Amino acid sequence: MSLLRLAERVMGEGEVFRAGERLTCVAYELSLYGEYLVKDGSLALAGQVVEGHVHASPDALEALLGLTAPLTLHLEDGRRCDVYLLNTEGTITSADDRGCYWP
Repeated sequence: MSLLRLAERVMGEGEVFRAGERLTCVAYELSLYGEYLVKDGSLALAGQVVEGHVHASPDALEALLGLTAPLTLHLEDGRRCDVYLLNTEGTITSADDRGCYWP
């Protein structure tokens, strides 16, 4: 059994990269969750989940769609998140269980 717990909400402006190439600037609204597993009667952190939205022109967002390679969102505070853009409304989700990390 796993449990998600909201750890942080983050808003700001950042840059989106794929495979090291800068693609565009976006505004972002993210919810960062800790994913916990019940292990021997206690909770153990298993990873982090990022969910939220990025805001940019529809044309810019359409160019970011695709699940072949994740996007890396560079946040204002220096952290990064590897995510997938799910639709042209800007919905994003984690590409892995690292959540937001320091490079």
